[in-house]
Amino acid sequence: MSVVLPSSKKGHTGDVKKQVLANQLEERCARIRHFVENEQAVSRDELAKFVWGTARKIYEVLQPTKDETGAMKQAWNDCKGLLKELIDWDKFKHAQCDPACVNQVQEKKVVEVLDTYRTFVMTGEVKTKWTPPKLLGETDEIICVDKPCGYTCNYGDRDGRVPKRALMKAGDRASAGMLLNGDTGEIQLHEYLALKYNFECAIKTREQWAKEKENTECKCGHCEKCAYTQTGCCNRLDKETSGVMICAKTGLGYIEVRRQFRSEHSLEEGGTEKYYLCLCHGDVRLPTTDDDRNPHWKHTVVNGRGRVQVDVAWDKKFWKSLPWDNTNWAKSGGKPPPEQEALHQEWRSNPDRPQVPQYALTYYEPVAWFEDPKSGDMYTMVHVQIITGRTHQIRFHMQQVGHVLVGDTGYAAPFSDRAWCPRVFLHSYQTKFREPFTDRWFEAYSPLPQDLGEVLQSNFGQPKRVKEGARFKSRRVHDQLTHFLKQYDPGKPLVFTHDAPVNKEEVMRRVEIARQKAEQGTSWGSVAPWMAPGTTPGPTQSEAPAPTEPFNSLGLPIREGAQNCQFFMKKGKCKHGVSCFFTHPEEFAQHDSEELNSKGYPIRRCERRICNNFVRTGECQFKENCKFNHPEDTSENGVKAAKQLAVTLFAEKKKQAIAQAEAEVAAGKAKGKGKGK
Repeated sequence: MSVVLPSSKKGHTGDVKKQVLANQLEERCARIRHFVENEQAVSRDELAKFVWGTARKIYEVLQPTKDETGAMKQAWNDCKGLLKELIDWDKFKHAQCDPACVNQVQEKKVVEVLDTYRTFVMTGEVKTKWTPPKLLGETDEIICVDKPCGYTCNYGDRDGRVPKRALMKAGDRASAGMLLNGDTGEIQLHEYLALKYNFECAIKTREQWAKEKENTECKCGHCEKCAYTQTGCCNRLDKETSGVMICAKTGLGYIEVRRQFRSEHSLEEGGTEKYYLCLCHGDVRLPTTDDDRNPHWKHTVVNGRGRVQVDVAWDKKFWKSLPWDNTNWAKSGGKPPPEQEALHQEWRSNPDRPQVPQYALTYYEPVAWFEDPKSGDMYTMVHVQIITGRTHQIRFHMQQVGHVLVGDTGYAAPFSDRAWCPRVFLHSYQTKFREPFTDRWFEAYSPLPQDLGEVLQSNFGQPKRVKEGARFKSRRVHDQLTHFLKQYDPGKPLVFTHDAPVNKEEVMRRVEIARQKAEQGTSWGSVAPWMAPGTTPGPTQSEAPAPTEPFNSLGLPIREGAQNCQFFMKKGKCKHGVSCFFTHPEEFAQHDSEELNSKGYPIRRCERRICNNFVRTGECQFKENCKFNHPEDTSENGVKAAKQLAVTLFAEKKKQAIAQAEAEVAAGKAKGKGKGK
């Protein structure tokens, strides 16, 4: 059976339509599943209208009659084949609802068939054993994925060994569909992404597999070599933790994002922001007094949120976090007690025990409180922001303040939790980050997954109370949780731009320094030491001489020996965006418009949208190399005026070019006559 939409290995255009269709199907499935789970009946006419409406939405997304390549027609035929149990296609008309076109089926059958079709849309497989990760969204440089529970993030850089893959023996036959239907006990997220997509890091990762090396070339976790062994995955989540994963499409983009995710770079105000939702034991309340035991253990309140700064002692032997020092120094004369110093000395003598403390900082805010109707025990939903990114940081810090996560038996949660919550109740809900090589900030959301929502509803029902203004997105409708959970709108993006952080100027200053280093041929990975917060560039950094290398149309130096960017030659734009280092000859660029932007340069094919940076700041980071529209104001009249100016500028430029060409022709003829004499 053919894949329902063009594979991402042939381009990302099909992925956008595929994701829209998958979201629509998920929303439709959730609506009808709600009736099934609550044992509610649906009338024949209502069900027929619902099924017909679903088919019409699929038709509107695919638009098979407007398809020139044949891919959407094939996709529509696949849809007909998979939904034939629900619809008599001989009677179906997308423009008019006819209940007679819908077969006599029950609600459960509708859910089953639509679920099967949705799986096929996302994977090309009719049914898979593993739930495929959802695509939250993507930019030119980044892909954001919704990691399901059960997928691992073992990239092999802890011990230097290449992690064993589930399809290692399959060779070139390996595919994402084969992986999802395998008998493996777990799936590594980076393996799935490498088989599913075709961006630079995915291609390079597959090339690394072909070398069949036992050890990785590098295990620093911050360079291009590391990007090419883990499909550009920039962060880790525990096996049972679900939610937002950020992956860089290019090696250079990976270095940039990893620099953002470094603990030292995630400033308390602005910068990269990572938010989680977790369910904790007990009635979580903010402390009324500061608990400042020593420089390594502090629990305070800042701006209405709990602030936990407990330095981590990572224990390799038991693979868990321990407090470096949780003693009260006030009782021992303002210094560590003798027994604590002896413990540290013992740790340092054993390579498997903690050697040095790791600074770790977490903010938390309780948002909803639940009571177990049987035992009367209290549980609290907590919204957490981690500033640093230590292993098990949230699990460890919440345990330290007396509220262990539900299901987290590794940090002393009762084993009975697993009877009603099969995994650690922790979800990566939101991540804010800067797109590499630009000053555009994005945020990616992963709505609370269905299984965690059902844990809350089936065990507690309505919350006892909810913090005022606390509202979060969920994948499904949960009737008793609508006080603070609302099903997300599949028609709206889960990855979008947001306002720059308060420290934007400082961040962009560091980025510019890194860019100057790169233009001088310095490795991007080598700029990390002087990119740390609070450092200032030396004279050789801030006063670097202007590079003399040739530049492409994006204003970046062209790689040595680089040929013309083939994608740019064909499309008039570059899929690598500002990370491309190939030649972009303007004379060969194809344009379907004679419009120019306010800099007098032709607006690229498919890029007539307004330059966001120009609208926000009145300036463009790419300056004369920008190919987006630069209206002097964003009103309708302003845009019209900008377009008229563009036409005028183009006409003048064209007139000058014609005059120059005529002059050259005339000069050539005159020269020819002279030779004839």
